[in-house]
Amino acid sequence: MMRADSLFKMANGTASNTKLDMFCVFYVDMESSTYNTARLRPEDYSVYYAAFYDTLSDIASRFGGRVIKHVGDALIIYFPATSDPTNGIAFKSTLDCGIAMLEAQSALSTALQEKGLPPLCYRISADYGRMESIETETSLTLDWIGPSMNMVAKMNRFAPTNSMVAGGDLHQMLSKFSFQEYVLELAGELSIGIRQKYPVFSVARRRCNNGVISSKAIDNVAPVMIHLTRNGKAADVSPTADAIPNIVIVDDEHDILVVYKRYLSSQPVNVEVFADPVQLLGRLAEVGPSYYDLAILDVRMPKMTGFQVYQILTALKPSIKTLFVSAFDHAGEVLAELRGIEKENDFIRKPVGRETFVCAVNKKIKLYV
Repeated sequence: MMRADSLFKMANGTASNTKLDMFCVFYVDMESSTYNTARLRPEDYSVYYAAFYDTLSDIASRFGGRVIKHVGDALIIYFPATSDPTNGIAFKSTLDCGIAMLEAQSALSTALQEKGLPPLCYRISADYGRMESIETETSLTLDWIGPSMNMVAKMNRFAPTNSMVAGGDLHQMLSKFSFQEYVLELAGELSIGIRQKYPVFSVARRRCNNGVISSKAIDNVAPVMIHLTRNGKAADVSPTADAIPNIVIVDDEHDILVVYKRYLSSQPVNVEVFADPVQLLGRLAEVGPSYYDLAILDVRMPKMTGFQVYQILTALKPSIKTLFVSAFDHAGEVLAELRGIEKENDFIRKPVGRETFVCAVNKKIKLYV
């Protein structure tokens, strides 16, 4: 398969020795936006677009994406960590991000319809290729150029409503990794004016006999909250994702993680769980060192103790709150001898019931049941 940037050089009859960085890039395009907004009152026009921009921008940031620009009724997003072609976690995050955006569509449309606005649908196209930031005299912000920027816009029409497609170059990169949660199938070929055509692939969660294969990264993301604004001021606001405390729970027993997450399901918090502390370190590389507000840590784990995880997290974010959990009788006394840890406030003993667990968590994050 010929790369998109090679195709463009052939089409233009040019070649360049300029070294450009390689990134994954998204083009997220609203569907039927002209028709939908034509029926809106002037005061609702900005509400409709802001809901689209803000909601999907927030999701992108959770998966390591950065918004390059708003282009009319589209968002262009790139993923800086994919500049390393060996970083499988970064490439999987792009897929997780796309699916998370698609799964947010229903909540976004519902929130808009509750305010008397039309539902919102969109299509996502993704690719991987060379990109370069440039400065222009007509803009205060950097602009971006490169074949992948052009390709994602051109291939977006191959995506059915509320779905995602990926270009051949991104497909080639993803084939180097084993992402069992996803399946990519040829959806069509894009003609760019030369003999060679560029393949485009549909992207979807893989299904098994019991349904869709779970993706922990997506399942751990809090349900999307929509913040609708009018004239720059909040109006009929639901809690934003940024206002929700982020909690991470690390325990090597999967059943306990399920129980703890269920305990907190009715609380206004975003909960992420990890059975392997190493996976948490990978997640921190995606979301940033200051993402979590509270860490709930099992004391005894095979690869890394809870206190070792605590040392890493507090080094990254000194203000993070911590709860240790253990079935070990004297764990509380041992922890109490360590600097900055109090037995009464920072330790709970297994097995722990729902009420005790929720109260301990709410005390830490200063929320109330």
